[in-house]
Amino acid sequence: MNARTFVGWICSVLGALGFAGSGLTKLIAPAMMMPIFSLFGLPAWTIPTIGICEIVGVILVFTALRRYGATILGVVAVGAFVEHATHGQLAMGAAPVLLGALVAAGVVLRTRQLAMSPAATAV
Repeated sequence: MNARTFVGWICSVLGALGFAGSGLTKLIAPAMMMPIFSLFGLPAWTIPTIGICEIVGVILVFTALRRYGATILGVVAVGAFVEHATHGQLAMGAAPVLLGALVAAGVVLRTRQLAMSPAATAV
């Protein structure tokens, strides 16, 4: 494993841990999230829905479908940022963007390494 791949894995794991924690919180203790979602005017059913999206995205980041996982997590991150920013919580919106950027960087670093390998170009 070269340095690029190693850094990609570190970024992927750190970003995924943040999203996994957020997703599990939404699934295990949705009542904790209800005040925030109510403030944003979102119905209660969006809490587990977003939690499921986060968990599915995290799982996909560690498979061959990692680009789809990063896309799902990116959409969740942008949505969270927009909701926080439009409700005067700009600083709170920075965390999902940072996590999304970590996951995206990790996926790009890991995927480019695979695409540039001789085995990938020999097909």
